[in-house]
Amino acid sequence: MFGVVIVWSRNAPRLVALRIPPEGFSLGRDSIDPEDDRLSRDHVRVFPLPDHRIGIEDRSTNGTRINNADLDPEAAATWVRPPGILRIGRTVALLVDDIERYEQCEWSRVGDVPVGVTLGDTVRRVREAALAEASITLDGTFWVGRELGHSYADAVGGGRVYLDTAVTRVPMDRVLSRDAYRTVILALTRPLENQDVFALRTWIETDTRWVIVMKREAESFRGLPKSIQDRLQLVRVRIPPLRLDELPQTLYEMVTERSPEALLHASAVEMLLEQSMHVDEDVLLFKLSQDLDRLGLTSKPRKIQSRHLSRHDLRSKPNYAQVGRPDRRVTTLKGVPLPRQVRNPDR
Repeated sequence: MFGVVIVWSRNAPRLVALRIPPEGFSLGRDSIDPEDDRLSRDHVRVFPLPDHRIGIEDRSTNGTRINNADLDPEAAATWVRPPGILRIGRTVALLVDDIERYEQCEWSRVGDVPVGVTLGDTVRRVREAALAEASITLDGTFWVGRELGHSYADAVGGGRVYLDTAVTRVPMDRVLSRDAYRTVILALTRPLENQDVFALRTWIETDTRWVIVMKREAESFRGLPKSIQDRLQLVRVRIPPLRLDELPQTLYEMVTERSPEALLHASAVEMLLEQSMHVDEDVLLFKLSQDLDRLGLTSKPRKIQSRHLSRHDLRSKPNYAQVGRPDRRVTTLKGVPLPRQVRNPDR
């Protein structure tokens, strides 16, 4: 069923699920935030359409944005296929086709990663693998995979070691011989050296649980002997590539941990969510961290001159394409994604 999920309002993340009834409904100041002076009382109307589409009709004086583009005020209505990113006033919302998943959501955490709807099933599968003490391969974002790997090790108990092939220069056999590790978390950010492949073949035969973190179809994994691949893929879990409900919380924490005085404007959240639909999340968050450093928001909390960070402050444009990104079903005009326009069937 279609719905609207409010993920940001004014200066903080939220997670509020609203079903779209068959006749549609209006969003505005009274239904979202009475103190948002950028919202009209009847700002925008959303309604279901055939062929898996959601219609949007702008009724405001301040404008409406969908998928990081302004709606044409001359158009009777616009439509998108979910997921869509809607910004009205200082509110950012998602247009989704599975609103039931969001209605019973309760926030939790896995290490530094906030867990909402998107990661909920992934976390459950990782815990099940840990209880079964089965080696697991996590396919997707490295920083999320690392935290999931540590949650696996927490559930298994005992010692653990985290190895990143792009950072660790000590041979794997020497590292693993230091202690009786019960869990090894191995991030395949680059291919293993031949001596480490030999060590891996030996150590997977021991009483050690393995968590492999990698990108989908990564060369660093496909280059391993098939016998090793089969042993390490007893359980394979794909980390969802789009975490539109959870990213606002992550962005909020990245900013406020660096400077509690700083405020993140809805336009910055909108832009970063839209970029996440095209860009690898590891790259996106790295570029965001660079932007925050450039603005004076270092990892050590400090006061800054500009308290309200908008999309104009975050100028990084990462271009690392994400494998398997969803088809957004939009047309383009001069290189800017714009929803196709249709007339409101109720008029």
